[in-house]
Amino acid sequence: MRSKIVVAAALSLSFFTTGCGASVSTESEQPQDSAVQSTSPTTEASPIRKKAIGEEAAAGCVEGAGRETCDVRFTITSITRGESCSAYSTGILELPANHEVVRFNIEAETAPEFSYAQANGVLLTQYWSVVDADGYMVKDPDIATGCDVDANVVYKFLEPGTKQRSSVPIIAPVGATTLRLSEQGHGWEWEIPAAAEAPPAVTTPQVESPAQPTTQEWTPITTTVVQNPVDSRPNPYPNSQDSYGRDTGTSGATLVGCGDWSEYQPGTGIYSDGSLDYAAQCLPGGSMAPN
Repeated sequence: MRSKIVVAAALSLSFFTTGCGASVSTESEQPQDSAVQSTSPTTEASPIRKKAIGEEAAAGCVEGAGRETCDVRFTITSITRGESCSAYSTGILELPANHEVVRFNIEAETAPEFSYAQANGVLLTQYWSVVDADGYMVKDPDIATGCDVDANVVYKFLEPGTKQRSSVPIIAPVGATTLRLSEQGHGWEWEIPAAAEAPPAVTTPQVESPAQPTTQEWTPITTTVVQNPVDSRPNPYPNSQDSYGRDTGTSGATLVGCGDWSEYQPGTGIYSDGSLDYAAQCLPGGSMAPN
């Protein structure tokens, strides 16, 4: 379904643990979420710290110092479930049975210089997981490539002195309760809100219409389906533009290859005029998909 970034050596466990040397108080805010140290965390430290949506977390912090020393500070700004994406609703792609799309939006800010080089990979996809309704963890869930995806924060190594935001749709079991970022049982977790209920239907009182003439007229209905001229299939990304800022499918260029999945979203085609646009041949299993 997508490319996966794997770090050759796992991040030090200390990136996901609280500072050691003192008990962790549940009544006062700690100066940092994590600190890099050589000793083990105290047994009183909560291995998984619960975070509210909109609450900042941090990693790669100097022990005993304030948050301004942290290499990475990040915030989950929203989590939604049950998204209906065009590629799935039109049948171009299929969600696994009993699964749904859960989307989380994340903002991250890095220090001008990293105190600990490994902090650049703390948000990579391999450290994310969801917990289903029965309490089972699903590690490194697939990105929902049939939806609009902007996942650079979790796809790419972080650079110092930058701010980034991403909107990441993942495929999760229906009813999953928790989004987690962790390694070896230490890290952070956020509650996945329940799906918003649809407002109750408004009942309109029935009004008797006047008698209609006996002669009935019938007007045929013509439905026009917009087709992608490149591959003659419905475009799952409505209102999208190619890299030249033109509306999708208007360049008239020829598909000549597919973008490398380590750099581009699966389904990204490269055209003869140098532009990038959606191409079904470049999806997993497509005729021109990268090996």
